[in-house]
Amino acid sequence: MKNSHKKYSAYQRKNNFKIEIKERLNFLLKHSTSIYDFKAKAKALNLIIDDTGKNVKYRLADMEQKRNTRDDTLSKRGKYSISNIEKIVSKNISVFSQSEIKNEYEKFKVEKSDDFEMKILVEDWQVKEETKNGIYIDIDYGLLNSGAILVPSHQVNKLNDGNYNIFIKKKDFFYFTNSDDATKNKFMTGNTVAKQLSHDNQHLVLHKNQYISKLDQIIKDFEYLSLKGVSTGQQFSDLKNQFEKQVHETEKELSVLDEKISRLNKIISAIDGLSSDDLRKVETSEAILSDLKIDKSTKRGDLNKTIEEVKFERQVLNERFHDIVEKYKTYQGVKENVRDRENDTIKNKEVKR
Repeated sequence: MKNSHKKYSAYQRKNNFKIEIKERLNFLLKHSTSIYDFKAKAKALNLIIDDTGKNVKYRLADMEQKRNTRDDTLSKRGKYSISNIEKIVSKNISVFSQSEIKNEYEKFKVEKSDDFEMKILVEDWQVKEETKNGIYIDIDYGLLNSGAILVPSHQVNKLNDGNYNIFIKKKDFFYFTNSDDATKNKFMTGNTVAKQLSHDNQHLVLHKNQYISKLDQIIKDFEYLSLKGVSTGQQFSDLKNQFEKQVHETEKELSVLDEKISRLNKIISAIDGLSSDDLRKVETSEAILSDLKIDKSTKRGDLNKTIEEVKFERQVLNERFHDIVEKYKTYQGVKENVRDRENDTIKNKEVKR
């Protein structure tokens, strides 16, 4: 293959100018203390700023961007206007220096490139052919309908053991080709592809919950401020509020996953009830499945596998969530102890006077 998922992710972000400009701007908003500092660091990140007109215009100096991008096309709320930038950065106390900014931004980009929505292990026997454009995977689509799909190389990482990891999104589309009957050629969604591949090799689909990435980034920001000795001020307060909001959102997400698991267990019980000798139980099961809009032919094995995947997603999110919350509590405790010692020192000095 001429490409890979990791390389393409970096390429895609770099060549979507608006996304890349916003990523650089958001990074600078967190790590600048004045508009002058902001502009100097923007230059270090190869971001050209033209604020001579009514609207601020941005351009990437290290890419083939032919036209400037106006701030109002990046944010309808004026987030990237000069006045709003000045307002945001004035709250910052501790930031990366001009000499640090480029390396730190590159580290941030590498970490972000590892994010994904669904990761599926594809075993070598499932791959019909590997080409420079990607891998052709044998796959079934419906009853007695076998064919192949091409997964582009930018969504594939080949492993040392000959197997492959593919990274896809639920709303991706893949073209299914039936070599025996072209009338059966169809588009398949990423979600369908993931389920079918997982069904064929019995490996779980790994879902990366978005809240893990969000919490990880906040705690990294806390650790940075802690290293710089910042535990007060607007910058710290805003980050604390952001963290508390994210904690609340993550707790809601865990409840959603619990409800999903409960619903799947209910469906399994109803599927089992269809084979009962008790007519009332069969009727109740049929009513439950009808109410939940589930086909009676749904296989129990597929449901069990889906439950495993949701449980795993919830377990990973829950463990990471509690680790981060505990880390935050520990940090808060250390900060309070330091503050108490400082207060005691001040009192002792006053008593001696």
